[in-house]
Amino acid sequence: MEGTLKKPRRLTKVELVGRRVVSTPRRRRRRPRPFHKVFGTGHLKAVSSEPATSSHQDDLPRPRYSQTGRYRAKRKSTESAWARGRESILDAIFRNYEMPNGVTCTSRECSNPVTYRCLDCGHNTYLCTEHCIETHQQKLHVPEMWKDGCFHSTFIEQDVWKSHQCSSGNFRNVSVVDSKGGNIQFVLFCSCESNAVTLVRLHLWPASPVRPIVAFSWDLMKWFYFMFVECHVPVRNLCQALSWLSPRGLQKQVKGLYTIMAMDTFSEFRFIQEQVDKFLTPRSSCPACPMVKGKLIFSLDGIFGLKRWKKSGTSANPPRHGTEFFLNQVDVDNFVENHGVKTGNKSHDCSSFQAGDLLRSKVKTALVDETGVFGAVCRHEVPLKFFSLKSGEKLGNAVFLLKHILSMVEKEVKLFVLYDIACKLESHLKIVDNSVAADDEPILPRVTLAVPAFHVYGHKPSCQMKYSPRRVSGFALSDGEQVERLWSFLRRFASITKEMTPSNRVDALTDALIHYRRRIIRNLPDLLVHRYNRAVTSLEASEQELKDATKSCQKGQNAISVEEIQQWSLQQESERLPPSSASGVDLSTEEQYVLKLKAFYEMSKEMENSASQDGMLFQTQLLFRRIKRLDEELQVFEGQRGQRWGEGSLEFLKALQTIEDRSRKSALSKIHTMSVDRWFLIQLKKRYADGQAIAQRLCKQISSVGTKLKREVEKFNADMVHLVTSSSHFPSEVTFQQVCDVTSSLWNCLGVDAVQQCHVPRHVRNQLVDIVHKVNHSKDELNLLKEEMLRMVTFFQEELRQVHDRLKEFAIGTGQHCLLKQKCSITYTSLEYCRKSFGSIID
Repeated sequence: MEGTLKKPRRLTKVELVGRRVVSTPRRRRRRPRPFHKVFGTGHLKAVSSEPATSSHQDDLPRPRYSQTGRYRAKRKSTESAWARGRESILDAIFRNYEMPNGVTCTSRECSNPVTYRCLDCGHNTYLCTEHCIETHQQKLHVPEMWKDGCFHSTFIEQDVWKSHQCSSGNFRNVSVVDSKGGNIQFVLFCSCESNAVTLVRLHLWPASPVRPIVAFSWDLMKWFYFMFVECHVPVRNLCQALSWLSPRGLQKQVKGLYTIMAMDTFSEFRFIQEQVDKFLTPRSSCPACPMVKGKLIFSLDGIFGLKRWKKSGTSANPPRHGTEFFLNQVDVDNFVENHGVKTGNKSHDCSSFQAGDLLRSKVKTALVDETGVFGAVCRHEVPLKFFSLKSGEKLGNAVFLLKHILSMVEKEVKLFVLYDIACKLESHLKIVDNSVAADDEPILPRVTLAVPAFHVYGHKPSCQMKYSPRRVSGFALSDGEQVERLWSFLRRFASITKEMTPSNRVDALTDALIHYRRRIIRNLPDLLVHRYNRAVTSLEASEQELKDATKSCQKGQNAISVEEIQQWSLQQESERLPPSSASGVDLSTEEQYVLKLKAFYEMSKEMENSASQDGMLFQTQLLFRRIKRLDEELQVFEGQRGQRWGEGSLEFLKALQTIEDRSRKSALSKIHTMSVDRWFLIQLKKRYADGQAIAQRLCKQISSVGTKLKREVEKFNADMVHLVTSSSHFPSEVTFQQVCDVTSSLWNCLGVDAVQQCHVPRHVRNQLVDIVHKVNHSKDELNLLKEEMLRMVTFFQEELRQVHDRLKEFAIGTGQHCLLKQKCSITYTSLEYCRKSFGSIID
């Protein structure tokens, strides 16, 4: 039936010559197979110009989806095996709930009947009543008693828990909570030490510092800690999970567990744990980043997912961690409030990002007290410094953080900063440096800015070429997305910290950052080796690509040299025409006179036509006043130069030809810039699959630039009609297909790709320049990684030396001495692992 037929889809294909609409019927897509795979002629396949990434065996025909088939077969086999053994597994689980026949007490030479079993002691531990009580003193196990044909969980009555022998003690009941629930224990407290210290010596964590009646096992608190910082589980959910782990048959000894934990009990435990780690490792910075001499590469960014509600209250005390990660918020707020530097004309901005815009940086709702977090992360993903945002992301936030980081490092350290709106920040810093006091140090001489690799695709192509980390020297292969990976880790704390007080929120985020830093440093040797191998692969591929490209683009009889390509890179900015000379802003006095004279003659003709028509009296009077005003201005010019030029005089036509040629050149230069930008985006689009987020952003950019290019072409053709003179050098009309072709001879009139200047077209030169940048950045990455590996080895050597020096001190206690001994062993293991991992690279 005709009603069931589907309409063919209309597909838009983006090509170098424009957008082309292709109509295709609805049919099943089939992946085309190469000729050599269909007919088995892999050994006859032509050699590709791209670098080889596999051996000759990869060219041979092989079954399609072989990896997927093996994976499915393995999954099917595993599922079948589970299904076959499911009944026997269930039967074994049911048998675990019964008392085995003929079982005896596991204690030696005991013939008493078995009445208990303890799964905490082992899977096959059966005890009599006497030995069960004897073996479970000073333990938090929950044995099961056999009664009425089933097992019942029960607590064993224990003796008094003592931290040390003392004659001035008193006994008090304490509810001890562990993974099996709560149990009341008798604890001996004395006047020699506080109650909290007594419980800590018993490996228990007190619920309060003064006369605690509830304590938590140390293992339970550590489990809470890692579930909080690693798995982002709120304390309320942890307490609910603990209630499910507790045996259901036992009476609940502790009520309101979450309320107890929320009263600074858990926060103080996290802080104490950090103080122990800080005693062992005083330095908290990245071991691979320079602090004295070298270049420090890091990223700046803000996250607006970590809000805090104003209704959550205020803090009576400052954060426990101080300025470990989060800077003094009062100093930040004062600086941002007084930082009223204007960024100048917004028409020159490369994008319309909301970040940095003072008009768009207001608090969106009065219910939010802190809108987010702004911070810096080094290129190894180690967190540096942070502070809270009270409104939107302003440029003053980045300026404050840059000044603070500059004060942290020596003057020999150069900062290489990646920021989403580095183009705006650089313009802003120029104004800031010009307005600083004499005793303040300017920022820009010590800072190099670039846009992260992913965010750069949201900028204009001209900004991409200027601020891309693959083009700006010094960034090596850093992508600048480390801070985004940190935000993905911190964003899951949003539901936890949004209802905290300011100090507790800072402490919770600081604990998360400390754990994240510890995790990154633990895996840092493997990360450096992985990046080194990736840089080697990138260098080999880019060198082969450069070799093939220079051979295919020969200039005359000789291949293009790398030195010549580097010279093109230096000339790329100078090839663009200055705005003043192209737009006609800097007109001479003679050219201004000619433009006014042209307008005078055109208005005179228009007034003659309107005077001959009825009902045009008002328009005629208006034209008369304008002509009179122009005549007075022309008389001022003519008073200096003499007689007025006629409309057909040679002097007038020659000067008018110069002005209109400049107008043609200015319009074509703008069209050429947009055409090259469009070509540049299309080349970037080819690197990514259609479904990737980067490819989708690039498609939007291509569509936007194409629409603007069409508008400029229409404007150019309309303006050319009104010009008086004609030119043999410039075209009088252009088409969209012509301007989309960057290799067209149309652009020879601009002098950009003239044959006498260079035999290589501009778009080919841009490709060669990109390849050379990739080669240079890969080499820089290899050299930088070698320095970082040496810096890591030096870091652990220095840490080991400091531990040995501290072991010689007499002021430390015995426990601290034992802890330093353990730290010495761990540091030595880390040092040997670094030497083993870096041995073949830094030797």
